[in-house]
Amino acid sequence: MIGTARERRLAEIFVEVADSLVEDFDVIDLLHRLSARCLELLDVLAAEILLADAHGELQIITAPDEHTRLLELFALQHDQGPAPSVN
Repeated sequence: MIGTARERRLAEIFVEVADSLVEDFDVIDLLHRLSARCLELLDVLAAEILLADAHGELQIITAPDEHTRLLELFALQHDQGPAPSVN
């Protein structure tokens, strides 16, 4: 047997990500799928991707639902950074 089920799934996800990196790939779609895969693999309630813009300001790129997105926007507006967890 080669690794655990989780390790096999992680390898499958790496292949999925690599396969999506074609010439005209959709970056937003890739990031949404990546955050969904993080939810699948990690024991977390939410996963999202934040990127810094040209001015160093964090911008939410993906959020699993509107509730999480609103919490993150509120935290970013008040210089609190990403929330550690959402209940």
